[in-house]
Amino acid sequence: VKPCLFVNKVDRLIAELKLTPEAAADTIMRTITSVNNVIATYAPDRADEFSVAFHEGTVGVGSGYYGWGFTMDTLAQTFHSSGTASAEEVRSAF
Repeated sequence: VKPCLFVNKVDRLIAELKLTPEAAADTIMRTITSVNNVIATYAPDRADEFSVAFHEGTVGVGSGYYGWGFTMDTLAQTFHSSGTASAEEVRSAF
């Protein structure tokens, strides 16, 4: 069993809080870090095994309200399909 995390309401970071893409990414990363801290607190011997990370594909982000979301894999596939960047270039950016 491997935990996964979905960060919802990302649309609100952009539309309501008017965060820049960098600030929204920082907010999401802080959330991921907080979740990993909880995992380390309650499962210290398995924290490495149970931690979640966007670049590992165990974190998804999106908007339930607007019906969209993506993981690292879907983001990499989208960039690769559009010819913007290879899937590996996208993954290495994170």
